[in-house]
Amino acid sequence: MPTADGRDRPVRIRPPIPADAPALAALAGELGYPTSAEELTGRLAALQPTDSAGVGAELLDSAERWARARGCRRLVVATRITRERAHRFYEREGYAVAKTSYFLTKNLD
Repeated sequence: MPTADGRDRPVRIRPPIPADAPALAALAGELGYPTSAEELTGRLAALQPTDSAGVGAELLDSAERWARARGCRRLVVATRITRERAHRFYEREGYAVAKTSYFLTKNLD
């Protein structure tokens, strides 16, 4: 990620701290998963995620290394059908569409 003076610096991934919860809740909402800051405390996340700055690729690489180290042979990623940019990202990273799904709901009020 570029710094204020334009130089690149490595992306830093770390577990969240309680002060990150409001920003993480906002991000989750943008991704289509509305939640509260309280519900997110303790989950892993990136500090100050920024589009196209390598954060997603770094997170995905970390997840893949973690899975390989535990003997996993396949990762499955689920993403909302409206997130076309995310779909292109995963395809660039070597993932292929296996199926599409619809989740149907009905209010019974």
